[in-house]
Amino acid sequence: HKPSDWGTPNGVTEDSIGSYKSFIFSRYNETRVASYFEFSDLVKSLPVYKEWEAKAGTYDIAHLRRDDIAYWRDKRTQGYSVISKRSYMRAFQEFGTDNKTVLWATDDKTGKWGVGFPTSYGIPPGGWAYPEGEKTVPDILFPFLPDMLRMYFARKFYRANSSFSWWIAFMAHRTRGADVYSPVLHARHLFGGSDKRKPEHVTTDFEFVHGTHPHWMCMKWDTNCGDIVFGPEALSRTHYKCGGLHPSSGLFADVKYPACTRDEVRTQNATIAADRARWRTHLGVANMTGRAYGDEPLDW
Repeated sequence: HKPSDWGTPNGVTEDSIGSYKSFIFSRYNETRVASYFEFSDLVKSLPVYKEWEAKAGTYDIAHLRRDDIAYWRDKRTQGYSVISKRSYMRAFQEFGTDNKTVLWATDDKTGKWGVGFPTSYGIPPGGWAYPEGEKTVPDILFPFLPDMLRMYFARKFYRANSSFSWWIAFMAHRTRGADVYSPVLHARHLFGGSDKRKPEHVTTDFEFVHGTHPHWMCMKWDTNCGDIVFGPEALSRTHYKCGGLHPSSGLFADVKYPACTRDEVRTQNATIAADRARWRTHLGVANMTGRAYGDEPLDW
């Protein structure tokens, strides 16, 4: 492939899912991306689809990701921080959601985090085989679908640091006009410990903002990975850091990122400093080292 093919709809990307380069985002149109995703007639015929479609826009929901990023024994955290529940509570208060009536979606199978279980808990998956992919199960097609539909049809959706959560939020906002609130990842504290030898068992406070743009994995103001927005705005000073996102190999040799002026660098640095000061002042971590995990529901 020619370097000019990188990031084009018919081209290639340099990583497994093409989601870590603002250059790639800038080559796409949001409307076109949204047009790629539509529920099939089969999905729309399911009772679970009709159930949540009938409730569309009448409830708020929050997605609490745990499971694979909150293993406390084998520490398979995959580089994700665990967002504290109090982050959600603060967001509910800020954006007008009743924390007593909000619904929760989660992948937690322990029931220890105080929000219940996945909707499809106990339903065995159909399995996966190459080249067919995921096998369906009766009534719901895929175990993840009921919770996906609950999130998709919500009035307000507080999403998690999850690609699954991001895509649902993007679809719900584009096709239904749902209000989406997303965590801004400013730090990385692994639940199993940063060196994977000294368990920390921490959850981290993050700020929620209105919109789908915060990345589900990359930290805000990371020099190599900006917010997820499509079109030229992806390279704006709001969504990527000046001086970042430049080619690290010959693959992007002909990619010209817009240069930042001295005034733009100065303005952006002031914004970054203010953001980081606010995060240091108002956000923290809950360190549970030394406490028996799961003795009671975990609200941190």
